[in-house]
Amino acid sequence: MDPHVIITGDIHNQSVNILSGKSTNI
Repeated sequence: MDPHVIITGDIHNQSVNILSGKSTNI
C-alpha cells in the first residue's frame, strides 16, 4: 500500500465533501 495513494484518496474525499457542501474534520 503506497502512502501516496492513501493521501490522494483522502484529498479526493475531502474535495468531494467540499463540492457536496459538507465539511468533515477527521
